[in-house]
Amino acid sequence: MLPIEKENSRVATTKPLDELYTNTYQKTDVDLVQAEGYRFEYPLRWMRDPSVTKAVGFRRIKFLRQTQNFGFVVKFNVTISGSTNSYTRMISLDTSGSLEKTLIDFESNLNNLYRQMVSIKKDLNEGTYYAQVTYDRKTGHVDFIRVENNTSAGSLTTQFETYSWALFLIMLNQNVTSIPDRFNFQNYDLEQKFDNVFDPENTIVHATFSGAKNSFLAMANDFYEKPTKFYEPPSGSISDFQIWFTTNGTKRVVPLYYNFYLELSFIYNYYKSLTTKD
Repeated sequence: MLPIEKENSRVATTKPLDELYTNTYQKTDVDLVQAEGYRFEYPLRWMRDPSVTKAVGFRRIKFLRQTQNFGFVVKFNVTISGSTNSYTRMISLDTSGSLEKTLIDFESNLNNLYRQMVSIKKDLNEGTYYAQVTYDRKTGHVDFIRVENNTSAGSLTTQFETYSWALFLIMLNQNVTSIPDRFNFQNYDLEQKFDNVFDPENTIVHATFSGAKNSFLAMANDFYEKPTKFYEPPSGSISDFQIWFTTNGTKRVVPLYYNFYLELSFIYNYYKSLTTKD
């Protein structure tokens, strides 16, 4: 018997090959990933196996944040009759939940502090002071607006700690090249706009091997203990696949401060595999 005949006549395996793919050790070229997605290789032994009923099974996608909860430090500068007093306050930001909830809590806490300052200095009563944070989940866009309309009776302005502001930008998936030292304060524009905001709670996962519309694969953090979603194996000389993430099915977003873990089951013999049997 020829070697190739021996290879093709061996008993077919019924055990799948599970593989874990991650960006943890990848050096990310943001522009390249934005355009092409993350590129990974199919398992070589699975590719070389002579089985004719191979399949790719989806098991899970999980995102883990690289950053932790932090305190956002604000300095309120109140000027009455030419005399200025400063009050420093901290807002605790819990990033363990959805980004939307974190931003809602941040807006509420900042507005509470504005009201607190006005209650301390009655001369500010005629002014208008509040913050508004708007998050568009479909476009991955955040607007952060502070309204500080002062009067001749008194004025209130805010400064943010540069360290806190850098962590805030990281939370919003903005590119931060370095983290400043603590306890330095700076004026920031009252109107801030942020694009390419990433939130695992609102992320769609796509893969080139998926035959669905827009190459849809899963929603972020989906998990199947036993794979029930199967996809066709690659054809021809294709040896790799790409995955990418979007906010609305089409607008791509690159997670700058998250590690993701994609677990796939590579099936050798679909109809006999232990994975596909009840």
